[in-house]
Amino acid sequence: MKKVKLSLSIVLVFAILATAMISPAYALSSYDMSASQWDTYWQGYKSDGKALYMAPGGNESEMNFAWLGNTECENPTVYVKSSLIGSYDEFTGISVKIDNDNYSYQVTVYGLLPNRTYMYYYSANDYTSSVNTFKTGKADGFSALFVSDVHISEQTDNPDGESVKDTSFAFHEIFTQAYNKDNYMSLVISAGDQADHGLLSEYIGLFSSPLMKKIPFAATCGNHDNKNTVYASVINSPNRYNKGQAIVPDKNGGDYYFVKGDVLFLFINSNWTSANDHYNFVKQAVEENSDVKWRVAVMHHDLYGGHHEGREDENRLLRLMFVPIFDEFCVDIVLTGHSHVYSRTHVMYGGKVSEDIRGQGHVTDAAGTVYITSGSTARPRGNVSAGSDALAYDFISEYDYIYNIMDFSYDTITINSYSKDNFSPFEVFTLEKTSNEGGHPNEGHNDLYFIVGNIGTLVSFVQTIIHIFETLFASIGIEF
Repeated sequence: MKKVKLSLSIVLVFAILATAMISPAYALSSYDMSASQWDTYWQGYKSDGKALYMAPGGNESEMNFAWLGNTECENPTVYVKSSLIGSYDEFTGISVKIDNDNYSYQVTVYGLLPNRTYMYYYSANDYTSSVNTFKTGKADGFSALFVSDVHISEQTDNPDGESVKDTSFAFHEIFTQAYNKDNYMSLVISAGDQADHGLLSEYIGLFSSPLMKKIPFAATCGNHDNKNTVYASVINSPNRYNKGQAIVPDKNGGDYYFVKGDVLFLFINSNWTSANDHYNFVKQAVEENSDVKWRVAVMHHDLYGGHHEGREDENRLLRLMFVPIFDEFCVDIVLTGHSHVYSRTHVMYGGKVSEDIRGQGHVTDAAGTVYITSGSTARPRGNVSAGSDALAYDFISEYDYIYNIMDFSYDTITINSYSKDNFSPFEVFTLEKTSNEGGHPNEGHNDLYFIVGNIGTLVSFVQTIIHIFETLFASIGIEF
């Protein structure tokens, strides 16, 4: 008997030592799956059909939930508690009609505390889910996964939807690799093109990773999402600026913001050309959260990358629309996608380089804004041209899937950028502020923006009229 105990002790010692020698970046979690395991999981996920995902609430004490159903529900409900004992608190919401056959049930949970693990389940009509858990961020800082251009894709010539399953698995693999590196992350930031055609089936695929039930996902409307209006119905975003406020309402829900830690996140639909509405949205969000130290904007279109010569005319117009807003309201970082190439600018102000930071991985009190574009998380693109003169760093690859882990503290934001299956980041960049103002210039509003804003809003009005007529004709079987 003593020999058995000794043998077991030796085995335990070696097991502990072996575990300690394994890097956390390569340690497997319960979320790692092989392709065959994903096939099995996918069948269960599809048969359930509810496609739950979480989104951030308006502030750290809130969390938004959304899931799918086939009939309207008067009181979709989420049940939440923070301990194994005690009763669940109930939170009810609304039903949002997606089309004739589908509804999105949307609920906001409030009263959450930092650094807590919560148990929850949800129900609508005769359906009740199993129990899941999520964890709120720490009060003194948090980390987030930043991705872009996931492109969950439903091929119309594939009736079995295998492409949705496969592209969803590609995203889940990236999500899991990031989670294995940092299992304290409490947010996913996506800079758009979550879906390839803007179809409901693609968003169902996007929400398929089991990590979606654990970590909230904040999405931006990309040009591919904007091909349809499903995005506006399934993305349950807080503090939306649109109907009732907008001069020209956006067909895909408008801009929105939330506060997490000491960061004001401004999510902007860059497909929406109503410049005056974007200006009013940012102004309102900043004024309502003037004491928040960091300001981070998230939009789809890459303003400064310059990797696609054919897009420069579009980018020039977008810079006229957005750069004066980011300058006036002292936005620290703008996160974008669209080009499928990772890049980071110098510090920019007024459309020009205000600080040359080539070769620098750390900037303190930047005199302007840094624009960071993530490479595609699941669809790399080759055959691109060199970056623009505005770039301090870029990473061009036609093979690498890119993701970024961002660490937010009171004084710094650090971005670690990775390619899939690599332990070390290919780029690390830190922005530091010694005060709420940092080094931002304070030169006031550009008078010419009045003209740009009105032109953009007029264009948006025309686009809205066209969309109304397209929808009307499509309803009677006429397509353009």
